[in-house]
Amino acid sequence: MSLEKIEWDYIILGAGTAGCVLANRLSAIKNNKVLLLEAGYCDTSIKIKIPALQPYVFGKKEFDWCYQAQPDKTRNNIRPIWPAGKVWGGGSSLNGMIYIRGQKEDFNEWKNYGVDGWNYEDVLKFFLKSENNEEENSYYHSQNGLLKISNLKSNHLLNDAFIDAASNFGLPKNNDFNGETQIGSGKVQAFQKKGLRHNASSAFLKPILKRDNLKVISGVLINKLIIKDSKVIGINIINKNYSKNFISKGEVIVSAGSIGSPMILQRSGIGDASLLKQNDIKVEVNHKAVGENLQDHPGVYCEYPVNISTFNTEFKFNKMLKHGLNWLFNGSGPISTPAATCCAFFNTNKILDRPNAQIHFSPFSYHYSPLSKLHLPKYPAILTGTCILNPETKGRVSISSKDPQQPPIIEHSLWDSEKDLKNMVKALKKLSQIMSSKPISKYILNNPIIKLNDIQIKDFIKSNSFLGYHASGTCCMGDKGILNSNLKVKSIKNLRVIDASVMPKIIRGNTNATVIMIAEKGADYILSKR
Repeated sequence: MSLEKIEWDYIILGAGTAGCVLANRLSAIKNNKVLLLEAGYCDTSIKIKIPALQPYVFGKKEFDWCYQAQPDKTRNNIRPIWPAGKVWGGGSSLNGMIYIRGQKEDFNEWKNYGVDGWNYEDVLKFFLKSENNEEENSYYHSQNGLLKISNLKSNHLLNDAFIDAASNFGLPKNNDFNGETQIGSGKVQAFQKKGLRHNASSAFLKPILKRDNLKVISGVLINKLIIKDSKVIGINIINKNYSKNFISKGEVIVSAGSIGSPMILQRSGIGDASLLKQNDIKVEVNHKAVGENLQDHPGVYCEYPVNISTFNTEFKFNKMLKHGLNWLFNGSGPISTPAATCCAFFNTNKILDRPNAQIHFSPFSYHYSPLSKLHLPKYPAILTGTCILNPETKGRVSISSKDPQQPPIIEHSLWDSEKDLKNMVKALKKLSQIMSSKPISKYILNNPIIKLNDIQIKDFIKSNSFLGYHASGTCCMGDKGILNSNLKVKSIKNLRVIDASVMPKIIRGNTNATVIMIAEKGADYILSKR
């Protein structure tokens, strides 16, 4: 039978982090016919698999939408790139592989936005459902899931020097940021298996490709949902310039990410009526929340030249041979390094209060931004990325046309909030003090912040800023959001959104683990008919 004539129980739009989880869970019921559609292609590239090659994937149009935003007035009108996975596994195929869930309070606070059933006790079981952690089973961790979580496999004496310096500065050592508390400094865990990236595609999708009730189609562009009498009955795609419809007798799940998902809704007539009419789109649901509430973690890079070798300088033949063999036989060493080896979580005002800042620490440096070429410094250096975890700044995503091949309009000014900027000044001062503390201070040749005043630090921030690449919130749950707490779109039947866009408030930490949890919980809602 033609795929266009099949009445699918579930059609999933996007084979990213959430889409892979949903495809696995929904097709586990043999009677469910599941169709998974993806604009990108299978994640076969060795660049995706090898952790150290992450900069050759991230921000590359072969794997990444590389959405360009409008000029950012707070950063000299640069037009930043908002990465978004365009490949199986989505963001989990591009990201830095750091396993952070966020804070307990993050989920408990969602109730303040009118969200029910998402407090920490509600979501913990769904974190555990997917997790196969190298650490033993406990209240906070599981070894029974499909997703391999590994301890850090790339040791460098600077890792322990950083953790000890943070401890001497007043931050406790923390061996588990996903346990009792996030506060402190320590080594990260990573989405890795035997030294390779373990993304959502490897964990959830590829093992089930032989299921007869699952069909995956790559290289297709989602045009719009087909809506009749306030009910989604199918979807329209574009494939190599011809249009095709797929029929749904059950639910359609939009999992295209915080940039892609609101655009699909808007092209389908769900969003701000004035925007839809401007683009000659029939209004199905007038709701201004679609595309609003765009959030990310603003960050700043600092480079610290050091007096000992770092990974970026170890490209001599003998060291490369050693590192290559170590990775090949043990799955460890510099080649297995995630984007950061250590993190520190702290409060910018009272250091041991609930963290609102995060330092990513790496015993290597590189100069890189999306769409640019990677440059490795020839001198040894540490690179840190410091993020503000509870940003006030919010932006929006809008379609520029009803044509799905046209880019979005992304409006977001990274330092629009003076409070965010002041918190970053305080965070960088604390970072500078940590790097001036023993034992790491004896390795540091230059501390770029230590002699700057607040005005100079603000200038430094605006010249060295980056997005946290954790886009969230544009199809959010809650009283003012477009979604009910069960992830159903309000006023439309048979339609849910399940990805990072559903968060009413961005979590405090790297977002990939939380997106997997959202998909696990979303699948549970769907299968239990809630």
